[in-house]
Amino acid sequence: MSKKGNVPQQLLDEYNKTVPEKILCLEKLIMALRSEMTKTNLEALQFFVHKMAGSAGLYGYGEVTVICKIWDIKLLQKIKGFSKEDSVNLSELDGLLTQVKDGFHLSRGS
Repeated sequence: MSKKGNVPQQLLDEYNKTVPEKILCLEKLIMALRSEMTKTNLEALQFFVHKMAGSAGLYGYGEVTVICKIWDIKLLQKIKGFSKEDSVNLSELDGLLTQVKDGFHLSRGS
């Protein structure tokens, strides 16, 4: 077993290999919103954040799960009342990216 919960080490290792890909996907989804603030782009980001909220905690990244759950709710609210004039603050999305990287311990060089 791994040090992170009850997940076998082999599964944890496989998940950890996908973390850089997850970060890259998150960056691309944020870039898409920077390029064009649409409901479709917002929904794509929300779907990805929702999935990450569900899986990260299983692999010992509880901080990422908490961050993503908060953002899942924020994004759902923006989608529900979508208007380009009242869109997501893009600088807040940079914060989301930083928080997720920190949660995966990527910003600290570990």
